[in-house]
Amino acid sequence: MTPELARTSPLAESDEPRPAPVRFHELDALRATAMLLGIVLHAAVFLIPGVWSTDYPDEASDFYAILFFAIHGFRMPVFGPDTSDGLIPNPVVLSYYALFFTFGAHFYQRGIKTRGDWAVLIIPALTVIFWPALSLMYDVKTKWAFLASAPLQAAYAWLMCFGLMGLFRLIAAKERYWVRYASDASYWIYLWHLPLILVAYQLMADWPIAVHAKFTLVCAGATATSLITYQLAVRYTPIGAILNGKRLRASR
Repeated sequence: MTPELARTSPLAESDEPRPAPVRFHELDALRATAMLLGIVLHAAVFLIPGVWSTDYPDEASDFYAILFFAIHGFRMPVFGPDTSDGLIPNPVVLSYYALFFTFGAHFYQRGIKTRGDWAVLIIPALTVIFWPALSLMYDVKTKWAFLASAPLQAAYAWLMCFGLMGLFRLIAAKERYWVRYASDASYWIYLWHLPLILVAYQLMADWPIAVHAKFTLVCAGATATSLITYQLAVRYTPIGAILNGKRLRASR
């Protein structure tokens, strides 16, 4: 084979080393944060009367309800309006989240990079969009209110997604071991945090401390327990390989 043919041969091209795939460290950090916010979200649910539990006072229920909806409105679209909790996915909910997945795939294939100035979108999301959407959804008792809230909910999710990507571009664009570790552990935390929260609230039901202290202890305890079990029983096991790929222990 002549040198000219060798240079143009598909086989020769396939032998050349491929560049390593680009890793978006800010998105690692955002994914980890979104998963960890699941602990905050579900810990808040237990303090909203009539949702999951009636054992806790409603002295701060408004605060925890607002916290819940502010997080729930964007958290699921980050890697939304409702949750499909059956074995057979709800086609409407599946289609909604498929939009975000498809956009993310297109975003990656086109090589589009996040920009720090997107962070400003968080401001209109929280100040202009969130409150009317929440009011139309729960305070206005008419048929048109729900329909009117739907585009506002979608706008809130998109603005928060872009805004948070911009914010994390500003604060977490560099590679950090603990951020990557938290990102890897986040799937395990997502799978197991809910029963931990349930057990923790049951154990603390009669403790004579403020509800805010219980909330803080539940969040901290569920996070710490999840991270410990991830390190000891998941990270270097077949379960960890399924969740994040194979990990090797550092040699001493």
